[in-house]
Amino acid sequence: MKKTVGINLMKLWESAQDLNFSEMMEVVHAAATAADDKIHEIRKAKFIAAGKPTKKLPQPITEPLRTLLHMGCKQSGTFNPDVALSSVEEQLTGDEFEAAQGFLKWLVKNKRTFGHNLPEVWIDYQKDLLAA
Repeated sequence: MKKTVGINLMKLWESAQDLNFSEMMEVVHAAATAADDKIHEIRKAKFIAAGKPTKKLPQPITEPLRTLLHMGCKQSGTFNPDVALSSVEEQLTGDEFEAAQGFLKWLVKNKRTFGHNLPEVWIDYQKDLLAA
């Protein structure tokens, strides 16, 4: 599997050599978003096939919340929700703020961090919420 993924990424890279860095990052971001959507779709199908309610299925992080979490934590240099969310809280809806605050509290409590792997860490957080 790793070899196939590596080969596909190399093909993607080779076909995009004429793009500048910003354009290439758009391609990478689009691929990651599509992958997140596909992972969620597969998990949902597995839950349905197993007769489990899909309401309990971990939900992928939304793009606006993902962006704002990255911005807030990067600007503040911390995952502490009181500090990290202060610079972006006005751009969050009430539900997004509650989700972000809960997620960051969970990160600190569980001594976790995130970077490019935010969607995977978010799913871990969602699974913990559903298990509780």
